[in-house]
Formats: sequence, C-alpha cells, structure tokens
Amino acid sequence: MKSKRVILSVSNDISTDRRVEKVCLALMELGLEPLVVGRNLPTSVDPNKPYATKRFSLRVNKGALFYACLNLRLFFYLLFAPKAILHANDLDTLLPNFLVSKLRGLPLIYDSHELFTEVPEIQNRPFVKKTWLAIERFIFPKLKHVFTVNDVIAGIYQEKYQVPVQVLKNVPLVSQYPQTVITKPATPFTVIMQGAGINVDRGAEELLLSAQYLTNDFRILIVGAGDAWPSLEKLLIDKPELNQRVSLKTKLPYTELLELTKTAHLGVSLDKPTNLNYKYSLPNKLFDYCLAQTPVLVSNVPVVAGIVTQENCGWIVPNVTPKAIAERIKQIQKNAEDYKKVQAACLQVITKYNWDIEKQQLLNVYKTIV
Repeated sequence: MKSKRVILSVSNDISTDRRVEKVCLALMELGLEPLVVGRNLPTSVDPNKPYATKRFSLRVNKGALFYACLNLRLFFYLLFAPKAILHANDLDTLLPNFLVSKLRGLPLIYDSHELFTEVPEIQNRPFVKKTWLAIERFIFPKLKHVFTVNDVIAGIYQEKYQVPVQVLKNVPLVSQYPQTVITKPATPFTVIMQGAGINVDRGAEELLLSAQYLTNDFRILIVGAGDAWPSLEKLLIDKPELNQRVSLKTKLPYTELLELTKTAHLGVSLDKPTNLNYKYSLPNKLFDYCLAQTPVLVSNVPVVAGIVTQENCGWIVPNVTPKAIAERIKQIQKNAEDYKKVQAACLQVITKYNWDIEKQQLLNVYKTIV
C-alpha cells in the first residue's frame, strides 16, 4: 500500500469525537494523512483540526432513512475518492467501507466503539436490530484488522465470529496535560457528569433527582448532550427548587470541559446494566475524571467497577436510585482523609491508562499495512 491517505468514517459530528481525533494524531506521527468524513448538523461548529475533514449535509438526521442516506453517500464518496486505507468507526459506517475495500482492493480497519447491536435504542425494535445483526454477521468474519474498547467486548466478538480483536481503550492523551496536584475548591462539594451520550439508562435523571436529598452545600453539574437531555430539562422545570443545586450545560470543547472537571470533587458514571452495551461499557469519562484528579462514583457494572476497585480511584454505588446516590455522595464528602487517598490514586491511574501507551496497538497495525 503506497498511499499515505487514511479515510476515517464516522456517523457523528466530528468536532467532538475525541477517540477519532486521537487516532488521527497518532496516524500523523507515522507520516500518514488522515481525512475524517462525518456529517454536518445544524449545531455543527468549525472542527478546527490539524488534519483534513469533510462533512455530509443530509436531509434527514435520524432514523432508518438517515442511516440509508449516510451509507449511500459514504459508499459513492469512498468509491471515487483517491486511493486510501479505509478506517470504519462503528457498525453504522462499516458496510460502505467493506464494499469499497473489496471493490477497490483497499485495506480496511474496523474500530468498534461499543457493542452496537446491543445499544438500548434498538432493543425494542426487532427489525432494526435484525438488520444491523445481519450486516455485522455478513462482514465481521471477513475482517482482518479489528479494534474495540475493552477486553470484555473483544472477547464477545472473538467468541461470536472467531476473528482476532485488539483492544484500543479510549483513554486520555496525557502528555498534552502536564500533571500537578490540583486543589479542589472548599465549597460547594461539586459532582459532575459529562458526556456526549447522556442517554436514557445512564443515570442522569437519578443523579439530578438525588439533589432532593442534598443541601445547598452540594452542587450537581451535568454537561454534554444525549437523548435524556429533554427529560433533564423537564425535571428542572417541574422541580424549580432544585435549580440552586443542579446546573445543565450543553457540550463544551474538550479543554474547557477538562478545566471545569478539575473544579469538581466527584465525577460520576452511572450506566445501568439494562443492556449488554451499558453493562460492559468503559466510558472515556472515567479516565477524563482521573486526568482532572477528580475521584469517581460509578454504578456496579463489571468493567467500570472492576477498574475502580483495582485502582482505588473512586467508589461504587450499589443501586442507581436518587436516594442511594445522595447517601453515597454525603458519605464521600464527610470522609476527607479517605478522599485524599483516592484523589492521589487518580494520578496513578493515568500513568497506566493513557493514550501514549495505548496508541502503540494502533500504530503496530498501521505499520504492517503501510
């Protein structure tokens, strides 16, 4: 493969996808020329990246018609684009990448960010789930280079399709942020939940309602976007007494979000095991919290709770209910000595889980291709 070009396909707004950004920066270290192809939304801003980008403007932005339009546009774009290595991010971009890779004899890398066929949005839509499963079953056994986000999901794919799957955790690019000890503000005791996918069954509603059991010495920040957002806004309208303790902020640039997280005392990840995707998830915010030296409070799901227990970087709440969350927050706030030990452990977490180490898995594969 003589071309230095890499075309990375995503179905989202590329300006806020940190995993894809880190992959592109790593590829540039090899002298490769990444181009990220995504979509243009009404809320899209200038991506301002050090690599090339392209966004499709589609007439529909959700539902089956959206995916059909995206895949069709992507297929013809890749079919006539200059020769390149193809890098498909998630199942919703895999089909056009796979077809073009076969038609043109181009290398293909598949990066599965989650158990796509187990996401909650399609569990009660049997035809939609069956369609995505059919695409996955058709293509996956034929893939040579596959990455996913943690060992459990990799094991599920390997057992299902008998294909080697490498792990590429979505951890921070630590070298960009030199670490010094961060002192948190004395008051209020601030709890933050962040994420571009704050969706139903990820604990945001319960976190907001936990403010009912807290005093004005506590503050809850929910920062990001997702399909739970309208419910969160309605809860604050229905319960105006919580506005003193709860703030909602839409998506922020990563550097601004990190600075805000540094001021928080506790970062939360409260996925519920209502589906396999959430049960075995490893959200990047877990490591972003540690980068900001903000200890974590997590739900009792296997991968996340396992890391928190192993690294002693936070606490586990046994049940994702407003009262249980509030009680745990109050216990953490009261025990200052324990908090200091856990905060110190966060610094150790990012020496182990950081992109400077993790990206080597990716670079080794690309070196065999180029």
